[in-house]
Amino acid sequence: MEISNYKKSELLINLTEELLAVEKNRLSGVTDCTLNELDKYLDNVIAETEKNCTDYQYVKTQNTQFL
Repeated sequence: MEISNYKKSELLINLTEELLAVEKNRLSGVTDCTLNELDKYLDNVIAETEKNCTDYQYVKTQNTQFL
């Protein structure tokens, strides 16, 4: 077997294992979300935190340090 064929076989085996793991999780009830759904959720969490925070300026300052 040539090295390129071996590498392709390894990639296919790895992909198959990943897909089987995802399917197993799906069947057991594990839920995932898309990146857009996660982004929307995190935006809501941040907005809710800012709304309920008494020290809003501190939160705003802390968030801008990581951007």
